[in-house]
Amino acid sequence: MIFVHEFGHFIAARLFKIEVEEFGFGLPSYRLATLFRWRGTDFTIHALPLGGFVRPKGENDPNIPGGLAAAHP
Repeated sequence: MIFVHEFGHFIAARLFKIEVEEFGFGLPSYRLATLFRWRGTDFTIHALPLGGFVRPKGENDPNIPGGLAAAHP
């Protein structure tokens, strides 16, 4: 269920031309492994196995081109 939910965030970001830096399983903490890299996105597994996350590029910085904060509303 977590994968499907986070994959929805991933697809929405990609559809709106927002680059995604990381798609992670587990809370963003200590990275155990990078499973693979696909089109600039690292698919990772983290030490705390609770939930998941998508880390869009430029989430809080509107000066980064191709990032979330720079995207047109």
